[in-house]
Amino acid sequence: MKKIVILFASILILTLALSIAAGAEGGIGWRGYEPLFTSESGYTRTAYKPVSVSTGGGELKNAGLPKKYDARDTGVITSVKNQDPYGACWAFSAMSCAESSLISMYPDKFTVDDLDLSEVQHAYFSYSDAPDKLNMTGDSSSVRKMNFLDVGGNAYYSTATLSKWFGVAEESSVVSYEKATASTKIKDKKAYSDNIATLKNAYWLDMSDHSTVKAMIKKYGSVSVSCFYDYAYLNTENNAMYCPINMLSNHQITLVGWDDNYSKKNFGISQSSIFGEINLNQPKKSGAWLVKNSYGPEDGNEGYFWISYYDKALLNDIGAVYEFNLVEPTDNNYQYDGSLGFGSFFSVNKIYGANVFTAKRTEILKEIAFIADNNTATYKYQIFLNPKKNDPTSGTPVYSEYKKANIKYAGYNTIELYCPVQLKKGMRFAVVIETANKGKQVTLATDFNGYADTTRTVKTKAVILKGQTFVSEDGKTWDDASSFKDGNNLRLKAITSAGKIAPKAISAKTITVERGKTVSSKAKPSPFYTSAAMTYSVSDSSIATVSASGAVTGKKVGECTLTITSKTDESVKKTVKIKVTPPTPAKFSKVRSTRTSVTLKWTKVYDADGYTVYIYKNGKVAKLKTTTGTTYKITGLKAATKYAVYVRSFAEIDGTTYRSPLKKLKVGTAK
Repeated sequence: MKKIVILFASILILTLALSIAAGAEGGIGWRGYEPLFTSESGYTRTAYKPVSVSTGGGELKNAGLPKKYDARDTGVITSVKNQDPYGACWAFSAMSCAESSLISMYPDKFTVDDLDLSEVQHAYFSYSDAPDKLNMTGDSSSVRKMNFLDVGGNAYYSTATLSKWFGVAEESSVVSYEKATASTKIKDKKAYSDNIATLKNAYWLDMSDHSTVKAMIKKYGSVSVSCFYDYAYLNTENNAMYCPINMLSNHQITLVGWDDNYSKKNFGISQSSIFGEINLNQPKKSGAWLVKNSYGPEDGNEGYFWISYYDKALLNDIGAVYEFNLVEPTDNNYQYDGSLGFGSFFSVNKIYGANVFTAKRTEILKEIAFIADNNTATYKYQIFLNPKKNDPTSGTPVYSEYKKANIKYAGYNTIELYCPVQLKKGMRFAVVIETANKGKQVTLATDFNGYADTTRTVKTKAVILKGQTFVSEDGKTWDDASSFKDGNNLRLKAITSAGKIAPKAISAKTITVERGKTVSSKAKPSPFYTSAAMTYSVSDSSIATVSASGAVTGKKVGECTLTITSKTDESVKKTVKIKVTPPTPAKFSKVRSTRTSVTLKWTKVYDADGYTVYIYKNGKVAKLKTTTGTTYKITGLKAATKYAVYVRSFAEIDGTTYRSPLKKLKVGTAK
């Protein structure tokens, strides 16, 4: 069995902080993160760290959480495995969490007796140069003079691999762990062809937020996390671990339960002293997580041990939860981030990022997915159709405004679009995200062109081509990341399904507008369209004109038609009537009054055939008189009384009367 020894000799540079070359002037920078060390057990410590994983419990906080819980009792925890003789703890933890998550989410399809996911598959395709299903990334990895099962990994690497839709396959479909060697080869298409599920979300958790970690264990069965595993901190009698100092983790484990009352006295190691037996390394408080290990059922308590809530190494790292969808063979994952390492673009206050893709077929864009490494920031998104090559926002916006992406947890988040978008084969489309955090640094995660292990035997090549990834400070002026010395692709994906969205009618009513005035057409497109995604035309521009945004201006009294057509689907259109009326009379005023009468006056409307005067009486507007003049005397009124009076113009054309809106005036009779 592998024992844990930190390879301090392999510690490399903590962080590569690289500023972007000219082209990102104005405050955008980029940095890449090298690994720090890899332990014999297989855990790789990396310099990458999310900006914030503070959760505050999310929607699951205090969701009926008991003081003690063991997910094994619910039938979602698979058997304890043995990673011996390789350093693959990270793969074992990831696949154990994947198993419990799938059983929890799909109990009618999976059970602990028939689900055994392949650690070999996960590790191999984390470090292989297999192309993705759409062959879009162009990225590659190479392992030299080292067994891929000993290279090492962590929850970040697992997230990156699983987000490519690689590596969730039954052990029976690939070589078994016991038979795997350094020379094991797996066909490229196996990276995705044998998957039983695809990653939907990978939530990264703050391990000091006990309520959220507990709630995630209860919902998904387990949480993957790292610790400093060393017998110096293990009470072998109680199988209880507590590291009291800030050691860097060296082992990836799986949490499957908890006990708030697990005594702090169960931790620590007894030693003799002049004062008698003393217990060293006890936490200040009780409470512990139940751990499923990967050293076989003979280790610990049938393969399990306890670790304190307050273990310092545990609190130094994130917890990870993996949520999956069952495989949909017709779904596509558009992506450029194929390499394993992590980098990020960064700025202050706000930053925009965009990936531009070309549709491989006629299909429906239904979701986007990206790494959100700061859940205290706000994220928004927009889709642009047919953008120009150098500007992702130059195309037609799908939504009238950027839509909020609700991010409860840092990590890999799949966002269902506000409304799905119809794509045609060959159509270019841009996925744009905005992240903002006033007065603070904001980041956008990228892949990384560099080494993924500390022995520098695993080279990951991140290929970025012109026109793929863009960044901006204001969402208007964009820089192509391929032009930067250290440019890398955003970890930003577009997820589609086969088919077409059934055409839906555009709703719009008859438009009435005064000559010389402008009104909105108020067209309401189907949910997957926006007003900006429609074209407008009129049948007679001498009567009315229409702007690109659908604003109608009356030119001459009469009628014509307005045709509204979808830019994305020309079969979706609506034709409505435009009625242009003479304008309402101007300078409507009272010129004199007596105790029983009021005389009104207004300005002549040159294309009106006459005017109608009204008065508000007995709870309704009543017609008084139709006249061709511009004055009118109302008689028979009560003394010292307030009245509301109205006037409108009208014109007769080919037997049709066109009436302007009412013009209102408040008047009063003399006392």
